[in-house]
Amino acid sequence: MKLATILLALLLTAGFSGCGNSDSGTQGQGSNNNSGTTIQANKTIAIVQILKLTVTSETEWTARVAVTRLFEDDAYPSIAVLNGQYEVQPNFRLDDEKKIMSNEENDGLIAFSKKKDGDLVRVEMFLSDNGWFINKVIK
Repeated sequence: MKLATILLALLLTAGFSGCGNSDSGTQGQGSNNNSGTTIQANKTIAIVQILKLTVTSETEWTARVAVTRLFEDDAYPSIAVLNGQYEVQPNFRLDDEKKIMSNEENDGLIAFSKKKDGDLVRVEMFLSDNGWFINKVIK
């Protein structure tokens, strides 16, 4: 059943990947995502353990995380699985000039860059055509 849910979510993701989103400060616009916006068709809210955090700067980082707890949201399918490991990057909100905006979501992503290996963090993340993105850090 879980495999069927994952396959369905992947099909939905593929179906939405070509759709544009006129809101320039929304999901799918990660710092390494230069292909424009995409619609977020999946969402995982989870507590993750940081296995390996690689930081170039507070706005350029990647992390290997393991999902230690999942929180279900009936409105969005969760593709991540309990105990799964994922390579994630930040999904910063950008302004019209492609600069990182000053807001609560971006502040949380910057704070994530200061975490240490082994830390537990509650996050909202999603899978796009460009990989896994942390959309927000939940306090």
